[in-house]
Amino acid sequence: MKEPMDFVVLRGDRRQNLLCDLLVADGHRAQLVPEPEKWGMENLPPPGAFLVTAKASAALREAALQYGFTLLEYGNLPSFQEENGAITAEGALQTAMKHRLRTVRGSEALVIGYGGIGKPLASLLKGMNCAGVSVAVRREELLWVLKGEGYRGLLSRDLEDQAGEYDLIFNTVPELLLTRPVLEQLRPGTLVVDLASKPGGVDWEAARQLNVKAVHALALPGQLTPVSGAMAIRNAVYELCKKIGVAITGSFCTFSQALPVIERLARDNEVTAILSPAAATTDTRFYRAEDFRRELQRITGRPPMTTIAEAEQVGPQKLFDVLLVAPCTGNTLAKLHHGITDTSVLMAIKAQVRNDRPVVLALSTNDALGTSAINIGGLLNRRNLYFVPFSQDDHEKKPRSMAARFGLCEQTMEAALEGRQAQPLIL
Repeated sequence: MKEPMDFVVLRGDRRQNLLCDLLVADGHRAQLVPEPEKWGMENLPPPGAFLVTAKASAALREAALQYGFTLLEYGNLPSFQEENGAITAEGALQTAMKHRLRTVRGSEALVIGYGGIGKPLASLLKGMNCAGVSVAVRREELLWVLKGEGYRGLLSRDLEDQAGEYDLIFNTVPELLLTRPVLEQLRPGTLVVDLASKPGGVDWEAARQLNVKAVHALALPGQLTPVSGAMAIRNAVYELCKKIGVAITGSFCTFSQALPVIERLARDNEVTAILSPAAATTDTRFYRAEDFRRELQRITGRPPMTTIAEAEQVGPQKLFDVLLVAPCTGNTLAKLHHGITDTSVLMAIKAQVRNDRPVVLALSTNDALGTSAINIGGLLNRRNLYFVPFSQDDHEKKPRSMAARFGLCEQTMEAALEGRQAQPLIL
Protein backbone atom coordinates (compact mmCIF):
# COMPACT_ATOMS: atom_id res chain seq x y z
CA MET A 1 0.00 0.00 0.00
CA LYS A 2 1.12 3.54 -0.68
CA GLU A 3 0.88 4.80 2.90
CA PRO A 4 0.57 3.01 6.26
CA MET A 5 -2.90 2.94 7.75
CA ASP A 6 -3.99 3.12 11.37
CA PHE A 7 -5.87 0.07 12.67
CA VAL A 8 -7.46 -0.35 16.07
CA VAL A 9 -8.35 -3.94 17.01
CA LEU A 10 -10.78 -4.81 19.78
CA ARG A 11 -9.36 -7.27 22.30
CA GLY A 12 -10.66 -10.81 22.01
CA ASP A 13 -8.72 -14.07 21.90
CA ARG A 14 -5.24 -14.81 20.55
CA ARG A 15 -6.30 -13.98 17.00
CA GLN A 16 -6.59 -10.27 17.74
CA ASN A 17 -3.07 -10.11 19.17
CA LEU A 18 -1.70 -11.93 16.16
CA LEU A 19 -3.75 -9.74 13.80
CA CYS A 20 -1.97 -6.65 15.15
CA ASP A 21 1.37 -8.35 14.52
CA LEU A 22 0.35 -9.20 10.94
CA LEU A 23 -0.82 -5.66 10.21
CA VAL A 24 2.38 -4.17 11.60
CA ALA A 25 4.44 -6.63 9.56
CA ASP A 26 2.60 -5.33 6.47
CA GLY A 27 3.78 -1.80 7.27
CA HIS A 28 0.72 -0.43 9.05
CA ARG A 29 0.13 0.87 12.56
CA ALA A 30 -2.03 -1.30 14.81
CA GLN A 31 -3.03 -1.21 18.45
CA LEU A 32 -5.14 -3.49 20.64
CA VAL A 33 -7.85 -1.78 22.70
CA PRO A 34 -10.65 -2.86 25.06
CA GLU A 35 -14.36 -2.21 24.53
CA PRO A 36 -15.17 1.53 24.36
CA GLU A 37 -16.60 1.52 27.90
CA LYS A 38 -13.04 0.98 29.15
CA TRP A 39 -11.26 3.47 26.90
CA GLY A 40 -9.02 6.09 28.42
CA MET A 41 -7.01 8.84 26.77
CA GLU A 42 -4.04 6.45 26.50
CA ASN A 43 -5.84 4.03 24.16
CA LEU A 44 -8.21 6.34 22.31
CA PRO A 45 -8.29 5.47 18.58
CA PRO A 46 -6.65 8.14 16.41
CA PRO A 47 -9.04 10.12 14.16
CA GLY A 48 -9.42 8.45 10.78
CA ALA A 49 -8.36 5.01 12.07
CA PHE A 50 -10.04 1.76 11.05
CA LEU A 51 -11.50 -0.15 13.99
CA VAL A 52 -11.64 -3.89 13.38
CA THR A 53 -14.40 -5.98 14.94
CA ALA A 54 -16.52 -8.97 13.97
CA LYS A 55 -19.72 -7.11 14.80
CA ALA A 56 -20.09 -3.64 16.26
CA SER A 57 -22.10 -3.01 19.41
CA ALA A 58 -24.31 0.04 19.83
CA ALA A 59 -21.66 1.57 22.10
CA LEU A 60 -19.01 1.03 19.47
CA ARG A 61 -21.11 2.67 16.77
CA GLU A 62 -21.67 5.66 19.02
CA ALA A 63 -17.93 5.86 19.76
CA ALA A 64 -17.14 5.75 16.03
CA LEU A 65 -19.28 8.85 15.50
CA GLN A 66 -17.82 10.59 18.53
CA TYR A 67 -14.13 9.96 17.81
CA GLY A 68 -14.16 9.92 14.01
CA PHE A 69 -12.91 6.43 13.16
CA THR A 70 -14.25 3.92 10.63
CA LEU A 71 -15.73 0.55 11.59
CA LEU A 72 -14.60 -2.53 9.68
CA GLU A 73 -17.09 -5.29 10.54
CA TYR A 74 -15.80 -8.50 9.03
CA GLY A 75 -18.12 -11.07 10.62
CA ASN A 76 -20.75 -11.08 7.86
CA LEU A 77 -18.32 -10.86 4.94
CA PRO A 78 -18.97 -13.96 2.76
CA SER A 79 -15.30 -14.58 2.02
CA PHE A 80 -14.46 -14.45 5.74
CA GLN A 81 -17.33 -16.76 6.64
CA GLU A 82 -16.13 -19.28 4.07
CA GLU A 83 -12.51 -19.18 5.23
CA ASN A 84 -13.42 -19.14 8.92
CA GLY A 85 -15.83 -22.03 8.35
CA ALA A 86 -13.08 -24.17 6.85
CA ILE A 87 -10.77 -23.36 9.78
CA THR A 88 -13.55 -24.18 12.27
CA ALA A 89 -14.19 -27.49 10.52
CA GLU A 90 -10.57 -28.52 11.07
CA GLY A 91 -10.88 -27.47 14.71
CA ALA A 92 -14.00 -29.61 15.06
CA LEU A 93 -12.03 -32.65 13.95
CA GLN A 94 -9.25 -31.84 16.40
CA THR A 95 -11.85 -31.57 19.16
CA ALA A 96 -13.42 -34.91 18.23
CA MET A 97 -10.06 -36.69 18.24
CA LYS A 98 -9.20 -35.16 21.61
CA HIS A 99 -12.40 -36.46 23.25
CA ARG A 100 -12.56 -39.92 21.65
CA LEU A 101 -10.59 -43.10 22.20
CA ARG A 102 -11.23 -44.24 18.62
CA THR A 103 -10.17 -42.84 15.28
CA VAL A 104 -12.46 -40.79 13.07
CA ARG A 105 -11.60 -43.19 10.26
CA GLY A 106 -14.16 -45.97 10.16
CA SER A 107 -16.75 -44.07 12.21
CA GLU A 108 -20.29 -43.29 11.21
CA ALA A 109 -20.50 -39.48 11.27
CA LEU A 110 -23.43 -37.08 11.14
CA VAL A 111 -23.18 -33.35 10.41
CA ILE A 112 -26.25 -31.27 11.26
CA GLY A 113 -26.42 -28.29 8.91
CA TYR A 114 -24.81 -27.75 5.54
CA GLY A 115 -23.70 -24.14 5.69
CA GLY A 116 -20.38 -22.36 6.14
CA ILE A 117 -19.08 -24.92 8.68
CA GLY A 118 -21.14 -27.98 7.85
CA LYS A 119 -20.12 -28.16 4.21
CA PRO A 120 -16.31 -28.15 4.70
CA LEU A 121 -16.68 -30.39 7.76
CA ALA A 122 -18.58 -33.05 5.79
CA SER A 123 -15.91 -32.91 3.09
CA LEU A 124 -13.13 -33.40 5.66
CA LEU A 125 -14.94 -36.36 7.22
CA LYS A 126 -15.38 -37.99 3.83
CA GLY A 127 -11.68 -37.46 3.10
CA MET A 128 -10.77 -39.17 6.38
CA ASN A 129 -12.48 -42.38 5.23
CA CYS A 130 -15.38 -42.45 7.63
CA ALA A 131 -17.54 -45.53 7.23
CA GLY A 132 -20.27 -43.11 6.23
CA VAL A 133 -21.02 -39.40 6.32
CA SER A 134 -24.60 -38.21 6.72
CA VAL A 135 -25.84 -34.63 6.65
CA ALA A 136 -29.07 -33.45 8.25
CA VAL A 137 -30.82 -30.48 6.62
CA ARG A 138 -34.11 -28.70 7.01
CA ARG A 139 -35.09 -28.38 3.32
CA GLU A 140 -36.12 -31.46 1.40
CA GLU A 141 -34.76 -30.19 -1.93
CA LEU A 142 -31.22 -30.31 -0.51
CA LEU A 143 -31.38 -34.09 -0.19
CA TRP A 144 -30.71 -34.46 -3.93
CA VAL A 145 -27.74 -32.09 -3.67
CA LEU A 146 -26.28 -34.14 -0.83
CA LYS A 147 -26.75 -37.39 -2.72
CA GLY A 148 -24.94 -35.94 -5.72
CA GLU A 149 -22.01 -34.96 -3.51
CA GLY A 150 -21.68 -38.41 -2.00
CA TYR A 151 -23.46 -37.98 1.33
CA ARG A 152 -26.46 -39.63 2.86
CA GLY A 153 -29.03 -36.90 3.46
CA LEU A 154 -31.74 -36.82 6.08
CA LEU A 155 -34.18 -34.23 7.34
CA SER A 156 -33.66 -32.54 10.69
CA ARG A 157 -37.16 -33.47 11.76
CA ASP A 158 -36.22 -37.17 11.45
CA LEU A 159 -33.24 -37.02 13.82
CA GLU A 160 -35.03 -38.93 16.59
CA ASP A 161 -35.58 -41.88 14.27
CA GLN A 162 -31.99 -42.09 13.01
CA ALA A 163 -29.73 -40.65 15.72
CA GLY A 164 -28.81 -44.09 17.02
CA GLU A 165 -26.82 -44.92 13.87
CA TYR A 166 -23.84 -42.61 14.53
CA ASP A 167 -20.57 -42.64 16.46
CA LEU A 168 -19.90 -38.93 15.89
CA ILE A 169 -22.40 -36.08 15.68
CA PHE A 170 -21.41 -32.52 14.82
CA ASN A 171 -24.03 -29.81 15.19
CA THR A 172 -23.61 -26.47 13.39
CA VAL A 173 -27.19 -25.15 13.73
CA PRO A 174 -27.97 -22.64 16.54
CA GLU A 175 -31.31 -24.29 17.32
CA LEU A 176 -32.32 -26.95 19.84
CA LEU A 177 -32.31 -30.04 17.62
CA LEU A 178 -30.54 -32.53 19.87
CA THR A 179 -33.42 -32.77 22.34
CA ARG A 180 -33.86 -35.35 25.10
CA PRO A 181 -35.81 -37.74 22.80
CA VAL A 182 -32.99 -37.55 20.25
CA LEU A 183 -30.24 -37.99 22.85
CA GLU A 184 -32.05 -41.01 24.30
CA GLN A 185 -31.55 -42.81 20.97
CA LEU A 186 -27.76 -42.42 20.82
CA ARG A 187 -25.66 -45.57 20.99
CA PRO A 188 -23.21 -45.84 23.91
CA GLY A 189 -19.99 -43.92 23.36
CA THR A 190 -21.37 -41.50 20.78
CA LEU A 191 -19.62 -38.13 20.92
CA VAL A 192 -21.57 -34.93 20.25
CA VAL A 193 -19.56 -31.84 19.25
CA ASP A 194 -21.73 -28.73 19.24
CA LEU A 195 -20.26 -25.90 17.15
CA ALA A 196 -23.28 -23.59 17.28
CA SER A 197 -23.18 -20.29 19.14
CA LYS A 198 -24.65 -20.12 22.65
CA PRO A 199 -26.83 -21.72 23.88
CA GLY A 200 -26.07 -24.25 21.14
CA GLY A 201 -28.27 -26.99 19.77
CA VAL A 202 -28.06 -29.54 22.62
CA ASP A 203 -30.27 -30.09 25.65
CA TRP A 204 -27.30 -29.93 28.01
CA GLU A 205 -29.16 -30.99 31.13
CA ALA A 206 -30.57 -34.04 29.35
CA ALA A 207 -27.10 -34.90 28.03
CA ARG A 208 -25.71 -34.77 31.59
CA GLN A 209 -28.50 -36.92 32.98
CA LEU A 210 -28.19 -39.48 30.16
CA ASN A 211 -24.38 -39.55 30.45
CA VAL A 212 -23.97 -38.46 26.82
CA LYS A 213 -20.52 -37.11 26.02
CA ALA A 214 -21.31 -33.66 24.58
CA VAL A 215 -18.79 -30.87 24.06
CA HIS A 216 -19.68 -27.25 23.31
CA ALA A 217 -16.74 -26.21 21.11
CA LEU A 218 -16.86 -22.44 20.66
CA ALA A 219 -14.40 -20.03 18.98
CA LEU A 220 -12.21 -22.90 17.73
CA PRO A 221 -10.08 -20.76 15.38
CA GLY A 222 -9.01 -18.62 18.34
CA GLN A 223 -8.31 -21.62 20.56
CA LEU A 224 -6.71 -24.14 18.21
CA THR A 225 -5.49 -22.34 15.09
CA PRO A 226 -5.08 -18.66 16.02
CA VAL A 227 -2.51 -17.90 13.31
CA SER A 228 -4.83 -19.10 10.54
CA GLY A 229 -7.72 -17.33 12.26
CA ALA A 230 -5.78 -14.06 12.38
CA MET A 231 -4.83 -14.38 8.72
CA ALA A 232 -8.50 -14.89 7.82
CA ILE A 233 -9.40 -11.67 9.65
CA ARG A 234 -6.54 -9.81 7.99
CA ASN A 235 -7.73 -10.93 4.54
CA ALA A 236 -11.23 -9.73 5.42
CA VAL A 237 -9.90 -6.37 6.64
CA TYR A 238 -8.04 -5.78 3.39
CA GLU A 239 -11.10 -6.77 1.37
CA LEU A 240 -13.22 -4.30 3.32
CA CYS A 241 -10.53 -1.64 3.12
CA LYS A 242 -9.96 -1.50 -0.62
CA LYS A 243 -7.41 0.74 -2.28
CA ILE A 244 -9.38 2.99 -4.58
CA GLY A 245 -8.25 5.64 -7.00
CA VAL A 246 -10.70 8.37 -8.02
CA ALA A 247 -9.61 10.31 -11.10
CA ILE A 248 -11.34 13.62 -11.78
CA THR A 249 -11.41 15.41 -15.12
CA GLY A 250 -12.79 18.79 -16.13
CA SER A 251 -16.55 18.41 -16.23
CA PHE A 252 -16.81 21.05 -13.53
CA CYS A 253 -20.59 21.07 -13.27
CA THR A 254 -20.55 17.45 -12.00
CA PHE A 255 -17.94 17.94 -9.27
CA SER A 256 -20.75 18.39 -6.76
CA GLN A 257 -22.03 14.92 -7.72
CA ALA A 258 -18.58 13.32 -7.55
CA LEU A 259 -17.66 14.61 -4.08
CA PRO A 260 -20.41 12.71 -2.18
CA VAL A 261 -19.31 9.51 -3.95
CA ILE A 262 -15.70 10.09 -2.90
CA GLU A 263 -16.81 10.82 0.67
CA ARG A 264 -18.78 7.57 0.86
CA LEU A 265 -15.88 5.56 -0.54
CA ALA A 266 -13.40 7.13 1.87
CA ARG A 267 -15.39 6.02 4.91
CA ASP A 268 -14.39 2.38 4.46
CA ASN A 269 -11.47 2.45 2.03
CA GLU A 270 -8.12 3.99 1.29
CA VAL A 271 -8.91 6.56 -1.40
CA THR A 272 -6.46 8.58 -3.47
CA ALA A 273 -7.61 11.33 -5.83
CA ILE A 274 -5.95 12.01 -9.20
CA LEU A 275 -6.66 15.35 -10.90
CA SER A 276 -6.31 16.23 -14.55
CA PRO A 277 -4.57 19.56 -15.24
CA ALA A 278 -7.93 21.23 -15.89
CA ALA A 279 -9.47 19.87 -12.67
CA ALA A 280 -6.39 20.80 -10.62
CA THR A 281 -5.86 24.37 -11.80
CA THR A 282 -9.04 25.89 -13.23
CA ASP A 283 -11.15 28.27 -11.16
CA THR A 284 -14.83 28.11 -12.12
CA ARG A 285 -18.17 29.35 -10.85
CA PHE A 286 -18.56 25.94 -9.21
CA TYR A 287 -15.26 25.75 -7.27
CA ARG A 288 -11.98 27.58 -6.91
CA ALA A 289 -9.24 25.10 -7.82
CA GLU A 290 -7.43 25.54 -4.52
CA ASP A 291 -10.62 25.02 -2.52
CA PHE A 292 -11.44 21.88 -4.50
CA ARG A 293 -7.99 20.38 -3.90
CA ARG A 294 -8.24 21.20 -0.21
CA GLU A 295 -11.67 19.53 0.03
CA LEU A 296 -10.35 16.36 -1.64
CA GLN A 297 -7.45 16.24 0.80
CA ARG A 298 -9.85 16.62 3.72
CA ILE A 299 -12.02 13.76 2.49
CA THR A 300 -9.25 11.32 1.56
CA GLY A 301 -6.65 12.29 4.15
CA ARG A 302 -3.92 12.70 1.51
CA PRO A 303 -3.06 15.26 -1.20
CA PRO A 304 -4.32 14.44 -4.69
CA MET A 305 -1.97 13.33 -7.45
CA THR A 306 -1.62 16.05 -10.08
CA THR A 307 1.37 15.05 -12.23
CA ILE A 308 2.10 12.29 -14.73
CA ALA A 309 5.14 11.28 -12.66
CA GLU A 310 2.97 10.68 -9.59
CA ALA A 311 0.33 8.77 -11.56
CA GLU A 312 2.95 6.57 -13.20
CA GLN A 313 3.52 4.91 -9.80
CA VAL A 314 0.05 3.37 -10.04
CA GLY A 315 1.61 0.69 -12.23
CA PRO A 316 4.73 -0.58 -10.45
CA GLN A 317 3.31 -0.05 -6.94
CA LYS A 318 -0.07 -1.57 -7.85
CA LEU A 319 -1.71 1.21 -5.89
CA PHE A 320 -5.37 0.58 -6.64
CA ASP A 321 -7.77 -2.35 -6.58
CA VAL A 322 -10.13 -0.29 -8.73
CA LEU A 323 -9.89 3.13 -10.39
CA LEU A 324 -12.98 5.30 -10.80
CA VAL A 325 -12.91 8.17 -13.29
CA ALA A 326 -15.67 10.54 -12.16
CA PRO A 327 -16.41 12.65 -14.06
CA CYS A 328 -14.90 11.37 -17.30
CA THR A 329 -15.10 14.00 -20.05
CA GLY A 330 -15.46 13.48 -23.79
CA ASN A 331 -11.87 14.71 -24.18
CA THR A 332 -10.60 11.98 -21.85
CA LEU A 333 -12.74 9.36 -23.62
CA ALA A 334 -11.27 10.36 -26.99
CA LYS A 335 -7.66 10.25 -25.80
CA LEU A 336 -8.21 6.96 -24.00
CA HIS A 337 -9.76 5.42 -27.11
CA HIS A 338 -6.80 6.53 -29.25
CA GLY A 339 -4.06 5.59 -26.80
CA ILE A 340 -2.96 9.11 -25.87
CA THR A 341 -1.38 9.48 -22.41
CA ASP A 342 -0.70 13.15 -21.80
CA THR A 343 -2.33 13.81 -18.40
CA SER A 344 -2.06 12.37 -14.89
CA VAL A 345 -5.52 10.81 -15.23
CA LEU A 346 -4.74 9.08 -18.52
CA MET A 347 -1.43 7.82 -17.10
CA ALA A 348 -3.26 6.40 -14.07
CA ILE A 349 -5.76 4.64 -16.34
CA LYS A 350 -2.98 3.24 -18.51
CA ALA A 351 -1.08 1.98 -15.45
CA GLN A 352 -4.21 0.43 -13.91
CA VAL A 353 -5.11 -1.43 -17.10
CA ARG A 354 -1.50 -2.61 -17.44
CA ASN A 355 -1.93 -4.21 -14.01
CA ASP A 356 -5.01 -6.03 -15.37
CA ARG A 357 -7.20 -4.22 -12.85
CA PRO A 358 -10.57 -2.53 -13.45
CA VAL A 359 -11.21 1.07 -14.48
CA VAL A 360 -14.74 2.45 -14.08
CA LEU A 361 -15.75 5.43 -16.22
CA ALA A 362 -18.50 7.81 -15.08
CA LEU A 363 -18.91 9.78 -18.26
CA SER A 364 -20.16 13.34 -18.52
CA THR A 365 -20.06 14.77 -22.01
CA ASN A 366 -22.25 17.03 -24.14
CA ASP A 367 -21.56 15.04 -27.32
CA ALA A 368 -22.03 11.43 -26.16
CA LEU A 369 -24.57 10.94 -28.95
CA GLY A 370 -22.39 12.91 -31.35
CA THR A 371 -18.64 12.78 -31.93
CA SER A 372 -17.97 10.94 -28.64
CA ALA A 373 -20.26 8.04 -29.57
CA ILE A 374 -17.52 6.26 -31.54
CA ASN A 375 -15.16 6.53 -28.56
CA ILE A 376 -17.75 5.16 -26.14
CA GLY A 377 -18.46 2.27 -28.49
CA GLY A 378 -14.78 1.48 -28.87
CA LEU A 379 -14.08 1.57 -25.13
CA LEU A 380 -17.04 -0.68 -24.38
CA ASN A 381 -15.10 -3.48 -26.07
CA ARG A 382 -11.90 -2.90 -24.12
CA ARG A 383 -10.89 -5.32 -21.40
CA ASN A 384 -10.92 -3.96 -17.82
CA LEU A 385 -12.91 -0.85 -18.79
CA TYR A 386 -16.43 -0.49 -17.38
CA PHE A 387 -19.03 2.27 -17.55
CA VAL A 388 -21.26 3.58 -14.80
CA PRO A 389 -24.80 3.34 -16.27
CA PHE A 390 -25.67 6.61 -18.00
CA SER A 391 -28.59 8.47 -19.54
CA GLN A 392 -29.48 11.70 -21.30
CA ASP A 393 -29.28 14.42 -18.68
CA ASP A 394 -31.23 17.13 -20.55
CA HIS A 395 -32.79 15.75 -23.74
CA GLU A 396 -34.56 19.00 -24.62
CA LYS A 397 -31.75 21.54 -24.27
CA LYS A 398 -28.81 19.17 -24.85
CA PRO A 399 -30.11 16.23 -26.92
CA ARG A 400 -26.62 14.76 -27.51
CA SER A 401 -25.51 15.04 -23.88
CA MET A 402 -25.29 12.04 -21.56
CA ALA A 403 -24.08 11.71 -17.98
CA ALA A 404 -23.47 8.84 -15.58
CA ARG A 405 -25.82 8.16 -12.69
CA PHE A 406 -23.32 8.95 -9.96
CA GLY A 407 -25.42 7.14 -7.39
CA LEU A 408 -24.53 3.89 -9.17
CA CYS A 409 -20.75 4.34 -8.96
CA GLU A 410 -20.25 2.00 -6.00
CA GLN A 411 -22.51 -0.68 -7.48
CA THR A 412 -20.64 -0.49 -10.79
CA MET A 413 -17.27 -0.74 -9.02
CA GLU A 414 -18.34 -3.87 -7.14
CA ALA A 415 -19.44 -5.46 -10.41
CA ALA A 416 -16.19 -4.43 -12.11
CA LEU A 417 -14.14 -6.05 -9.35
CA GLU A 418 -15.99 -9.27 -10.25
CA GLY A 419 -15.30 -8.72 -13.97
CA ARG A 420 -18.88 -7.71 -14.80
CA GLN A 421 -20.40 -4.65 -16.46
CA ALA A 422 -23.27 -3.29 -14.37
CA GLN A 423 -26.56 -3.51 -16.24
CA PRO A 424 -28.64 -1.99 -17.67
CA LEU A 425 -25.99 0.26 -19.13
CA ILE A 426 -28.21 2.92 -20.73
CA LEU A 427 -31.03 4.15 -18.52
